[in-house]
Amino acid sequence: MKPRLILHIGTHKTASTTLQAAMTDARDSLRACGILYPRTDRAPMAKQRKHAFLSSVLHQGGEAVAPLLQSLREEAEQAGAQTLLMSEEGLSDPEICPRPEAFVALAGAFDVTTVCFLRRQDGFAESLWNQRCKNARTDRHIDAFAAELLRGSHLHYGTMLETWGRVGRVVACSFEAARQEGVVEAFSRLSGVPLPPSPKDRNVSPGMRHAALMAVLNRMGVDHDHRQIGRILGHDLTRHALGARLRGDILAAVAEHNARLAAAWGVTFPDDVPDESADPIPPATEAEAQRYLARLARRGLADRPHQKRRAAQRAERRKHRVAAGRIEPSPSTGNLA
Repeated sequence: MKPRLILHIGTHKTASTTLQAAMTDARDSLRACGILYPRTDRAPMAKQRKHAFLSSVLHQGGEAVAPLLQSLREEAEQAGAQTLLMSEEGLSDPEICPRPEAFVALAGAFDVTTVCFLRRQDGFAESLWNQRCKNARTDRHIDAFAAELLRGSHLHYGTMLETWGRVGRVVACSFEAARQEGVVEAFSRLSGVPLPPSPKDRNVSPGMRHAALMAVLNRMGVDHDHRQIGRILGHDLTRHALGARLRGDILAAVAEHNARLAAAWGVTFPDDVPDESADPIPPATEAEAQRYLARLARRGLADRPHQKRRAAQRAERRKHRVAAGRIEPSPSTGNLA
C-alpha cells in the first residue's frame, strides 16, 4: 500500500508562508498523529520552511526524481508516519510545473491529495506584482506586469487543477473564503491535518506605491529593503494598484474560465471591487528613486553590511532559479525576471 502524501501547492499569495510556519511549528504534534512534515533544509532554499527542493526536482525531471521520492518514503518510514505533509507554492506555477514523467512517478510513489487556495485573478495579479517588486524579480509597472499575466496561463486556474487531478485527488478553495474562516483552519478542514490556529500573517506586503518605487530600483540595479523604504518614506497605505479599467479587463477576460472553475471545482470568488481611480497607480520615476537614495545616504543607511549580505543572498537565489529553469534573465535588465 502506498503512503499518503498531502501536498499543499499554494498558489502564490494565499498565505502560504503562514501555513508553512504553522506546519513547521506543529511538527511534533503532527508526528504523534502519524503525519510527517519532512525536513526542508535542502537546496535551493534550505533556510525556508517549504519544500522548494520538491518543485525544483520535479520540474527538472530526469534521474533525480525517483531517488528523491524514495528518500521521502524512507524518511516517513523512519519517523513511523503513514502520511507525508508537504508544502511548496511553486508547484502551482505553470512556468515551473513538474514534467509529465515526474507526475507519473509521483502518482506511482504516493496516494496524493493536493490542496490549493486560489485568489481572484485581479487580486492575485496585484499581490504577485507587489511580491516580485519586493523580491527584485520584476522591474515592470503593474500595467505591463498584468498584461504579461493575461498573455500567459497564470490566471487560468482550472488548467492547473486538471493537471494535478491526473495525479490524485484535488481539493480547491477560494482564498477569500479561506481568509474569512482563517487560512490555517480552512486548510485543516480541507486536508484533515490537525494544525493549531496561527493568527499572524508571516509575509506582510508593502504598500503599492512603495512597490512601484522598488520596480524602478530593480531597473536601476539597486538593492532595497521594503521595511527600510517604509522607515524613510513613511507608511504606505495604498492597497490597490490596478485601477478600475484594468481590473475590469482582467475580470472580463477570466469570467468564462471562472464559470467553468465553479462548475468543475466548486470555487467561487466574491463580486466586490475596490473603490479606486480608473487608471493604475502612476509609476515611480528614477528621479523619485534618486531622492529616496539620497535620503538613505544622508541617514547613513546606504551600503551597510546587511544590505550587501542581502544582495548576495538574492543573487544566489536568482542563480538557483535560473539553474533550475525556474526563471530566465529579463531581456530588459539581464538579471531580473
